[in-house]
Amino acid sequence: MKTKMIPKRKLWGTLLLLFTFLFASVSNGQSEYYYYYKGGKIGLELNTNTFNVSVFQNFKKDNLRDFKLKAYNLDKDVSQQKVSSLKYAEIEFQVAPSDAEYFKQLDAIKKTQDIRTVYPSFLSENGTEIGLSDYIYVKLQSAGDYRELEKKALEYDLTIVEQNKYMPLWYTLRCTENTDFSSLEVANRIFESELFASSVPDLMTYDDIECTNDPDFGDLWGLLNTIDPNADVNACDAWAITEGNGINVAVLDQGIELTHIDLAANISPLSYDTESDTSPSLIFGDHGTHCAGTIGAVGDNNLQVVGIAPECTLVSISNSLAGTPNSRQKRADGFNWAVLNGVDVVSNSWSSGVQYDIIDDAIDNALTNGRGGLGCIIVFAAGNGSGSPLSYPSNYTGAILAVGSITSTGARSGFSNIGAELDVVAPGSSILSTVLSNGTGYKSGTSMATPHVAGLAALILSVNPCLTGMQVNDIIEQSSQKSGGYTYVITVGRPNGTWNNEMGYGLIDAHAAVLLAQSVSCAGSCNTTVAAFPYSESFETDLGDWEQSTGDDFDWTRHSGSTTSSNTGPSSAADGLFYAYVESSFPNYPSKTTILNSPCFDLTGQNGTNLSFAYHMYGSTMGTLDLQVSSDGGINWTSEWSLSGDQGDQWSTVNVDISAYSGSTIQLRYVGTTSTSFRSDMAVDDISITETFPCNTNITSFPYSESFETDFGDWEQVATDDFDWSRTSGSTPSASTGPSAAADGSFYAFVESSFPNYPGKKTILNSPCFDLTSQSNPNLSFAYHMYGASMGKLELEVSVDNGITWISLWAKKNDQGNQWLTASVDLNAYAGSVIQLRYIGTTNNSFQSDMAVDDIQITTLPCAGIVTSFPYTESFETDFGIWSQDLTEDFDWTRNSGSTSSVNTGPDAANDGLWYAYTESSFPNNPFKSAHLNSPCIDLSGQSTVVFNFWYHMLGATMGTLAAEVTVDGGATWNTLFIRTGEQAKTWIPASINLSPYAGQMIQLRFVGKTINGFQSDMAIDDMSINVLKGAEKSAITDLTGVLSDSPHVNIYPNPASDYAIVDVSTLDSDEISVSILDMLGKEVYSVSSVDGQAISQFRIPTSTFAPGSYMVVVKSNTGGTFNKKLIVRE
Repeated sequence: MKTKMIPKRKLWGTLLLLFTFLFASVSNGQSEYYYYYKGGKIGLELNTNTFNVSVFQNFKKDNLRDFKLKAYNLDKDVSQQKVSSLKYAEIEFQVAPSDAEYFKQLDAIKKTQDIRTVYPSFLSENGTEIGLSDYIYVKLQSAGDYRELEKKALEYDLTIVEQNKYMPLWYTLRCTENTDFSSLEVANRIFESELFASSVPDLMTYDDIECTNDPDFGDLWGLLNTIDPNADVNACDAWAITEGNGINVAVLDQGIELTHIDLAANISPLSYDTESDTSPSLIFGDHGTHCAGTIGAVGDNNLQVVGIAPECTLVSISNSLAGTPNSRQKRADGFNWAVLNGVDVVSNSWSSGVQYDIIDDAIDNALTNGRGGLGCIIVFAAGNGSGSPLSYPSNYTGAILAVGSITSTGARSGFSNIGAELDVVAPGSSILSTVLSNGTGYKSGTSMATPHVAGLAALILSVNPCLTGMQVNDIIEQSSQKSGGYTYVITVGRPNGTWNNEMGYGLIDAHAAVLLAQSVSCAGSCNTTVAAFPYSESFETDLGDWEQSTGDDFDWTRHSGSTTSSNTGPSSAADGLFYAYVESSFPNYPSKTTILNSPCFDLTGQNGTNLSFAYHMYGSTMGTLDLQVSSDGGINWTSEWSLSGDQGDQWSTVNVDISAYSGSTIQLRYVGTTSTSFRSDMAVDDISITETFPCNTNITSFPYSESFETDFGDWEQVATDDFDWSRTSGSTPSASTGPSAAADGSFYAFVESSFPNYPGKKTILNSPCFDLTSQSNPNLSFAYHMYGASMGKLELEVSVDNGITWISLWAKKNDQGNQWLTASVDLNAYAGSVIQLRYIGTTNNSFQSDMAVDDIQITTLPCAGIVTSFPYTESFETDFGIWSQDLTEDFDWTRNSGSTSSVNTGPDAANDGLWYAYTESSFPNNPFKSAHLNSPCIDLSGQSTVVFNFWYHMLGATMGTLAAEVTVDGGATWNTLFIRTGEQAKTWIPASINLSPYAGQMIQLRFVGKTINGFQSDMAIDDMSINVLKGAEKSAITDLTGVLSDSPHVNIYPNPASDYAIVDVSTLDSDEISVSILDMLGKEVYSVSSVDGQAISQFRIPTSTFAPGSYMVVVKSNTGGTFNKKLIVRE
């Protein structure tokens, strides 16, 4: 692009200067002009070249035809809604008059029809041009001075416009057409009254813009909006990079005036009239010429206007755009001609009330075959119907750019259509451009917005001509400004960012779009394609096949050892000697971006794919590292991993599942963005891409079962292990190892460990995927067989990331006996996830290592958590453990230490440890309210003799009922195992429940506490245990039913006992008690009694001296009662 030295063009800007002016009256011709700033005078010099006017809506430029003035444009005054009907202008004399003549001219102009105010212009001490508006800003000395402000407004015929909502002592006033003095002099007089803290006239300054010398550029608000910088397309910044040279933009419209003085230099010698099928194009009106000027009027030629792409080539394709016969269908020929004649962009500021297949086909041809197969960029006006839907053809296909219109305030133009197909908006209200007869003129409509987008497409292609049409569309959409104060949201079918029904992706941004275009890779632009895996790169030889991007702020650096800055970056590589990093020292901060592009990776033969790499992000002002993937040649990039901020002074490794791209050719890129200082040196190393083996089947319905009756079902072998699992029925081929039959059905899966499958060989069997996203309390059970003198190891693992990483769930090794065993694995931690399982069998040092699995089941349990190993204990020392509240009941159980909150009820301390669970019975938890505390699931499969022990406390004058219940059907029905009603004792009382009738089943327990009519009903439980009895204990339990818990006056604990047992007789009303311990033959093996009538509440029995087995405890009292209890002594 050429380097230009451009004369400065003066543009309107508005500046609120918070100081006070003192100005000598215009009418008296005094030579001194000045203003006050913080009480001091600042001088001004009269500028007789220009003056400022505000005019009423009906003003006609012809009213000033008798004055020798240069061309000027009127702009709407949008500073206050109340005066939005006014317009203003800066007007320049053709020849600057003398001071005296200057004021005569201003007085005469002031008397002209529909002129509201006329004010002189000045130069500041540093030469800045200053103009006057009608506004004055006055600051009160106190809130009570408002009355004085009203007086001054009346005195000088001013309007009080508004109070500043942020600074309430400041008020805005405005001169009227009846004000006798300029706003400068009025502000001066108000300040000199010494009644106000400040009086500030509104001064307008001119910004010097080194952009283009086209004289009417200041009126092209769409390219540079000095009133609202957020409502233009940032053309000047884009022109610093490109002006669209070499790109052919066709205007399919009413024809371009090919000899127009501001267009001719950019007009292509090729043109076409669709209706006559001849060249050159014809003229049917000035609509096409106006559109052409917005696209490509010549820049820097000191003539009229400038287009958004001032060095592009304009191609005229004419059509009457009328309803004449064959006119609409002939527009299709325009697209086809454009394809054949090398057009890159087709701008269409027209619509049709009827859809045509022939037009659709022509558009499709241009989109598909234009630009040598890269596709033309087709831009259409959204239509001026003020509503929805968009006009045809703009709504024909998503490959078209449909363009709406905005005003100079950034708001949607009222006429602009809205709807789901709208892509972007551009300036379209009051747009100045070229018209016929070498003229310029204003037009409004989405027709005027469309050529802005067509010109932007030319700028984009000029910096990256190998982009596809869709890439250009994406760049325009992704780079658009979220302007106008509208709400933009993520929208289905709109992948290029947030979107709005009225504004599409927003207002186009030429500068941002050109920058983005420079960073986008062209389709198929990789220099190298990798198709063999695993792949690795550690930057030991330069950057390998990775490449720097040319469209970013700076380059990645390859390095060994420490980076050049302290307290940031790694001190060595993660792998080998070298790594790639972001050198963030100045000028590479703040917020600068660098991009490192990978080669292409052909994943067409991959089952699944995992990317792993090491990263290092150490530094107090660490920025952001982003890994992105493109599967369309760099058109779109998707972030697959991102991290920001200091991560510590170490290398970390991350695995990224990119299996979604299997079957595609992809490209990766690392995007590093620095933060606010040099301590943002981020690095990557040890990049690897490996094939994974994700499951081919997704199980979504449960319960699920697999017994290998039909092959391996949905389970699959892994090709990368040492050998395969086998499926068989009956015995395995080797003696003294493996099962002799299946656990369920006829077949099972097993590890055939005969040579060459030992020693230390591994085989893996992968499950299908299990979708647990809607499952609660999932549980896995399976049968396993591990019999053999040199038995190896069987492991069960789970993956939640498509097989990238695996977590061990269960493992067994060594000989487990010649029988099938059952394992139960709680999968509740994976509820809500999609998981995959795998069995890993590892042989030992001989053939006797045939391990097997069968009868695999995944069910959803009725309870959270599962108990599978015994003894199981719970004393509520850590929350409620895996017990849970029943939220459907009246209130919850409470966990507590020490006393409960009410007097004369509840325990003073826990029976075991510090904590216990109790029912807080204070209001509103009485009267007759219930609380349920549910156990986890308890898996008693494989068990035969089971005892549930617990301690309870029931003290209180209005004590309710405590019950223990069991369910075997998921809570549908509950059976009562234990129940107590009313006050029991001031102490903790033990209880034992025989669960043997439920052996082999999955059960759940619950405690039910019910209050009655008072607060003294704080019942409590603690020190629970579930024990599985073995050996002699089993025979002793057979007649325990009804004995262990049916004698409320005698309690024995612990029971079963090992070292000792306590016989608790505290509830017996007797002062002489004897206790005898009898074996099962009736022989007394131990006795003890109270002495001399001294009451004893507990007897300690030294069971460690007893042989394991069952005993009868006989308790006698002098009141005549005899009570029997069973005691079990364990080994």
